[in-house]
Amino acid sequence: MYYIYQHEFEEFSVDMVLKLFDTKGKTIRYSIYPKKNKQEIANVIEESPHLELHPKNYTHFLSIVNIRKKFYVGFAPKDYFFSFENATRKISDDVISRAFFKLKETVDRMHLKLDNNIKAIDIGAAPGGWTQYLSQVVGEVVAIDPADLKIPLNPNIKHLKLKAEEALPLLPKRSFDLIVCDINRYGHILYDILAKVEPLLKEGGYILVTLKMLKRTVNSAPAVLEKNTQEFLKVLPDFDVVKILWLLSNSHERCLIARRKFSHSDSQQK
Repeated sequence: MYYIYQHEFEEFSVDMVLKLFDTKGKTIRYSIYPKKNKQEIANVIEESPHLELHPKNYTHFLSIVNIRKKFYVGFAPKDYFFSFENATRKISDDVISRAFFKLKETVDRMHLKLDNNIKAIDIGAAPGGWTQYLSQVVGEVVAIDPADLKIPLNPNIKHLKLKAEEALPLLPKRSFDLIVCDINRYGHILYDILAKVEPLLKEGGYILVTLKMLKRTVNSAPAVLEKNTQEFLKVLPDFDVVKILWLLSNSHERCLIARRKFSHSDSQQK
């Protein structure tokens, strides 16, 4: 099960962690920011008999940030952090790239119900990290990218070596449940690409798209994300932005999750 929590506290305590998270049977590695507060907080954590700790052989990651006289605490499985351990596992488990874990994190945190009845499209799929993950959890994946995929093409993967606008006439409208996109584009350029393929999505279907956050914009993230939301809705007015996730598997990226609105007649039936 996945846990991620962020909340404000005046002071840090292990009791607070135990109340928020199910730590039983979990081995924890912790991270503290900023460094000037690290030793004091570390002493509190390491002196607790209720937390099992290990710097390498851990199952979960505890994050503590102390800023503006508030504490923010997060708790999540090791898998969602890209680290040396993940990089080693990527090779041994035949995972093509860390992008695989970004999409897995998003699906898990949003509790999206994916099964063999789901049909998905991956825009800008190469080298194949998101397509590889989707092929394991949905019935059919259409990967759209002129470049080659560097993953095994399982029977449920169809690769169209085309640009998005070229692939559109080849696919039936309103027949897909999910569109994902992890391309290196920004703002309206990115959303214009999604607008070309959104006619393929069913009512109630989801778009998951990565927002590439430049390092210089991280400190102004709320304003940047609000701008992205408004640009998305301007280009794609038939959607609601459900959530924007700060990805633990890549701290300089966010994932925007949007859902196509139901028509009035269809919503009455729902």
